[in-house]
Amino acid sequence: MLVENNLLEILVKIIQNEDTKLIKVSLEALECLLSEAKKNSCLNGFDYNPFLIRLAECGGYNTIENLQNHRDDHVYKAVSRLIDNYFTYEV
Repeated sequence: MLVENNLLEILVKIIQNEDTKLIKVSLEALECLLSEAKKNSCLNGFDYNPFLIRLAECGGYNTIENLQNHRDDHVYKAVSRLIDNYFTYEV
């Protein structure tokens, strides 16, 4: 229900903020949402996470990738974890 009410889009806007604490909390929330969606999609026999599509549509991938250069080590680690666990790259 939260995602249907644009929570992913809101979180993407928040992580563009300068406030490191807001970024950390928002990345944590984003990771929780993606984790739950991944669990639910696996339980329902799907091999994809539908929230990732919405995240891509609202520019979340680029925003998250840009945070890899953030000055705070905790932000960097959270972003790395998101990328490693949820973003797939085909070569």
